[in-house]
Amino acid sequence: MAKFEKPQKGNPHRLVIGQHTFPSKSIARFAGADGRVHLHMKPGGPIRRAKSIDSIFCARRAWDHGTEVGFMKSIEDRFQLLADLIIDGRVLAFDAEQTHVISSFYALWMARAEIRDQPRNDTILRGVLPGRTGWSRDEEEGLEKAGLAFFRGITMPAHIVNGMRAGVLVGRYLRQVNPSGKLGYYSDLGRRVSRTLH
Repeated sequence: MAKFEKPQKGNPHRLVIGQHTFPSKSIARFAGADGRVHLHMKPGGPIRRAKSIDSIFCARRAWDHGTEVGFMKSIEDRFQLLADLIIDGRVLAFDAEQTHVISSFYALWMARAEIRDQPRNDTILRGVLPGRTGWSRDEEEGLEKAGLAFFRGITMPAHIVNGMRAGVLVGRYLRQVNPSGKLGYYSDLGRRVSRTLH
């Protein structure tokens, strides 16, 4: 498991720390009046009541802020709009675009779970010139808040690596579950960074 990298004291850039592998809005649809869901850890095992912020549903800064509020949020938002239409009875069958929305959400869910369970650690990038050294913590977090990656010499921090990896994984899973669908951003990102990460 990758080491959790705490933001600076007080988290002045308001970086997302508790990241959901499965969205809290989706969990809330199954919650009781107490805001909790029944959680079975294994068949026949004990049942416990869990909030949507329970650690079973979350990772701790496993990927970067820009990834969380950028393409991940875009996929989630489109899915939640469609889910609301389904629940309201306004969508009864799926066209190609709606199928893509659902497939993208499933691919995102799978990618997040994989990163949470099998994160990459800080990665030394071989064959590249060292980046600027000596970024202050505040500068690094400012770059992350702006959606930019950064190096520490020739090392990329784990949460930045895993953020880039998320786009690769979403593209990979999307090709598996909806091979006839459009890949757009995800396949392009995969082409750009897959050689770096493998």
